[in-house]
Amino acid sequence: MTRAKHGLAAFGLAMCGAMAPASAEDVIVSHGFSNFGALKYGPGEPFSYVNLDAPKGGEISLSTLATFDSFNPFTRKGVAERTGDDLLYENLMIAAADDPYGSYCYLCTTIEYPESLDWVVMNLRDDVTFSDGTPMTAEDVKFTIDLFLDQGIAEFRSIIDGFFENIEVTGSHQIRFEFTQAAPKRDRMGLVGLWNPFSKEWFARTGARLDESTDEEAFKTGAYTFRTPGSSKEWATAYDFPAVQDGHVTVDTIPSGNITGGSGFVFNLRREKWQDNRVRDAVRMLFNFEWSNQALFFNLFERHHSFWQGSNLEAVGAPEGAELAALEPLVAEGLLDASILETEVLMPPINTSESNRVDRRSRRQALSMLEDAGWSLGDDGLLRNAAGETLELIIIQFNAEMDRIINPYIDNLRAVGIDASLRRVDTAQYVELRRSGDWDLTNIAAGQGFEPSLGLKQWFGSETAENSSRNIMALADPAVDRLIDAVIEAKTLDELEPRTRALDRVLRAHGFWVPRWGTTDYWVAYWDQYRHPDPLPPLDLGLLDFWWYDAEAAQQLKDAGAL
Repeated sequence: MTRAKHGLAAFGLAMCGAMAPASAEDVIVSHGFSNFGALKYGPGEPFSYVNLDAPKGGEISLSTLATFDSFNPFTRKGVAERTGDDLLYENLMIAAADDPYGSYCYLCTTIEYPESLDWVVMNLRDDVTFSDGTPMTAEDVKFTIDLFLDQGIAEFRSIIDGFFENIEVTGSHQIRFEFTQAAPKRDRMGLVGLWNPFSKEWFARTGARLDESTDEEAFKTGAYTFRTPGSSKEWATAYDFPAVQDGHVTVDTIPSGNITGGSGFVFNLRREKWQDNRVRDAVRMLFNFEWSNQALFFNLFERHHSFWQGSNLEAVGAPEGAELAALEPLVAEGLLDASILETEVLMPPINTSESNRVDRRSRRQALSMLEDAGWSLGDDGLLRNAAGETLELIIIQFNAEMDRIINPYIDNLRAVGIDASLRRVDTAQYVELRRSGDWDLTNIAAGQGFEPSLGLKQWFGSETAENSSRNIMALADPAVDRLIDAVIEAKTLDELEPRTRALDRVLRAHGFWVPRWGTTDYWVAYWDQYRHPDPLPPLDLGLLDFWWYDAEAAQQLKDAGAL
């Protein structure tokens, strides 16, 4: 959406409105909201990391991995373009890149709510338009929510269905949300603020549906419309060309304060052979990250081991205190093995970096676990169960860059008798295979945020196990469900952090993933015609949000023949 008067996307302003009771009913009127403590920014206060004088205009080229055939990211049909999502869609409320728990009015001016959070009134800005110039009203906001409840992805509908008792348009730019008693209080304001309004008129005019792929420009929301016009090895070796040496291209490694972790290969738990944790553990230990990191990644990565890695939400060592207290009832009820109360949290094995083969100890241990699980090694070198079936493992992948990583892994799997293979397909086939469940091992990026809540059900909840674009491994565990509920019900950080650590511990103990790798740094190489705040905020690189184009520097590059 465009801001007709102020261009607040570039400015990052926290909209006006004091956080104070408005009447004898103790109704709070505010410019933002936080579940945990005070907001960092006051009404009308600019985010500290933005340049209020940043010029508009310029050009930028970005890369993207794989192709797409749709501009609709809200359906499972087709392959949606993702690079421009943040440009096309704007939320009613936004987060600051240095305030992990705060939400600030963006397409609204103020919010009104009682301390009970039984309802929220949102006062919308009257200067916001869709990209075709038509004004955004409260009717568009209500239409958007109704549209998602009717045509949205099933797993999302299952989460928000029953959240609202009533949604009422109370003015052209005012809307009131009333919540059911079942709606978790910590999620109420977050769910109100996350909506990115669609144009009701555009849908009526075009007949478009939210659950269908489309080549239209993402329903015309956002300030931009489209027109048709890397790897660790590249980062370590490719950025020494003349433009870098001459200072025309800036190469920088920028630390990030975000949570890392959560990426890996996941098992298809719908298949009986992957139900046994011993089989999964054997497969897990045969991936040699240490060799991959040295030989393929130039030691630029670290191994993922947690879904909240590097934060206060990550489980470490053995459980204690409030985390232990969260686990004990589940053990008492037989939902968890008692060993989880005393053993240290599961970590990936450490292998030799001298060879792509895992060490003999790991191979022997993996084979022993497979034999204990009922798989016997035959004269042909393949494992078979009592029915004579081989232990087939198919890894699906669309990215050819992954071949050099997956093929050595397959060699290690085959060395102990697993009938492993790589099935590389195009993007559309990859999406369809994942949806149909025709795979054994595939990628997932399930990293989580600082304030986990309802979204955990989409990633790990039993209710999404049968039909989900996130819980693709089909995890269904009552203990996990109970811990997710405990996290959702947390009212303070002192409750949230240990409960999340308990969940992290149990998820990792499941062994449904082979952890991959990542970095806490941003790798950035750019022509010396772009500028950014210094220092950058810890939680966002903000390339398309608060960097800007320096026309004078661009002209100098052109004069030097660099551009």
